[in-house]
Amino acid sequence: MEPTLRGGWDYVLVRACTQYEGEGIYLVGNSFGSWDLRRASNVLAGKGQIRLTVDNRHYGERLVSADWFDENVLAVVVADVKIREQRLLEAACRQGRAA
Repeated sequence: MEPTLRGGWDYVLVRACTQYEGEGIYLVGNSFGSWDLRRASNVLAGKGQIRLTVDNRHYGERLVSADWFDENVLAVVVADVKIREQRLLEAACRQGRAA
């Protein structure tokens, strides 16, 4: 999801869900048996279709049915955490205290 979320630097807080709840970033199963963050939006021209994209323009979009989405969604992102000093966060975690 770069540039919105920087891999290895930023974290997300998610809430479990079982269906499309409106435009946003979702944790969705992929064909490799793992999970990906994808931006989801309703396709007005196609009945019951959801457009899945990432913010990096080098990757294309994917259109899925609303039923497929509901079967493969795990959570919706409700907040993202931007890490300012990764080194300080790691040190605090090693010492067993919050940053």
